[in-house]
Amino acid sequence: MPSWVTSARPETLEDVALLSGAALASLHLVVARADVPHAMLRDRLSLTASEACMRLLGRPERAWDIRDAVHLLRPGDQPGPAGVIYLQWLRAAARPISVGALQRALPSATAEQIATWLDTGRGGPVTRAATVL
Repeated sequence: MPSWVTSARPETLEDVALLSGAALASLHLVVARADVPHAMLRDRLSLTASEACMRLLGRPERAWDIRDAVHLLRPGDQPGPAGVIYLQWLRAAARPISVGALQRALPSATAEQIATWLDTGRGGPVTRAATVL
């Protein structure tokens, strides 16, 4: 990620849009490469999201605890709360984006709003994200 994207402090909505677009553009360049192990990237992002959820819940589990809670399970064992959240993130990351899936994740948004967000704009992900913003 270019340092000017992560070092700037967004002051206005336009700043946020520009920095978000720059971050998406950088991410798109990396993820679009065929040599990137997409399954590993999804797993890592799911683990990071699980750790963030644990922090929001005030729980002490960190990434290594969460990973071990799932990957060291014996047959028939149940994961703890952190493991359950990690498994949910793994399942969510494995599915393609759809209106129904996003509506379950964002209950305050209507199906029409989500469909508009997904269908907004033409072109690559950066152009579409900028149009939504």
